[in-house]
Amino acid sequence: MKKLKLKAFFVVLMLFFAFGLPSEAKKLVLKITPAQEIHTKDGSIQKDDVLDFEAAEDVLREDGSIYITKGTPVKAMVSFVQSDAWVGDSSILDLSHFETNDVEGNPIVFDYNLKISGKYGLSKPSELTKYFVKSFFFYANLDYMPGEVVFNVLFDE
Repeated sequence: MKKLKLKAFFVVLMLFFAFGLPSEAKKLVLKITPAQEIHTKDGSIQKDDVLDFEAAEDVLREDGSIYITKGTPVKAMVSFVQSDAWVGDSSILDLSHFETNDVEGNPIVFDYNLKISGKYGLSKPSELTKYFVKSFFFYANLDYMPGEVVFNVLFDE
């Protein structure tokens, strides 16, 4: 009985080495940029809204061919929004559902959790006082113009 179990183990082991592990789908990076103004200060962005983005760069397959061209429209659904943030807090916008098309016009639909937060940046120590004044009396909102910023989104090919 012990020899039979040992033989079965070696057969399974040989099959494992012969065929390997199931391959994972190749992850691609889609760089997106807003195609519309995105502002959270006025509360106009709500959960389940769809925001317009576009591909900031071509997405290439492993063989070097173009999968998604630069400028292709990308729709993103808002899954969470915190627009009224202050006292050092920041606005938060979560995008979770994305839709676009490949170069042949075939739809590409995928889910990815992209969290965007509005922050006051500190590039110099002299801005520290300005930061504290702003964070206590003003909102740290999202405020992006079309093409101003690029976000990375991962998806399976």
